[in-house]
Amino acid sequence: MELNQFSTVDIVLDKANDNIIQKQTISAGDRDGRSLTAQVTNAGSIGEVPGLTANLLWTNHSSGVSDLSAFSVVDRTTSVFKIEYPQNMLTPGKVTAQIQLLYGDKVTHSKKFEIIVLDIAGSLKGVLQTAEYTALVEALAKTNGFEG
Repeated sequence: MELNQFSTVDIVLDKANDNIIQKQTISAGDRDGRSLTAQVTNAGSIGEVPGLTANLLWTNHSSGVSDLSAFSVVDRTTSVFKIEYPQNMLTPGKVTAQIQLLYGDKVTHSKKFEIIVLDIAGSLKGVLQTAEYTALVEALAKTNGFEG
């Protein structure tokens, strides 16, 4: 048995104004251990949205670090995306986040939701103190033809 669904939160983004994203709780000691899977629908209709990409825009209030982290595509035909919570987000404290959707020339953000990063027993401290803007770096690489 694998624990591939043990620490994944699954949500459906049906409309931009829905209050559907519950508060998430993760641990400062998690490493590629917690993830968020989001399916984007059009008022309940499931299908591919050509060119749709998703990012997690977040700020950790304890460390002051913010980032725009890219979701990966799980299934383009059903608009399912997944993100492993990034290491530079895992400083214990409150994180405020939104999901950003980009399609065509449109940008839409979900309502804000909270992620609580719990301290772990022991001496592990916060992870990184810099913003990486991974979604921006990925988009620039694609634009410049540097995809692997």
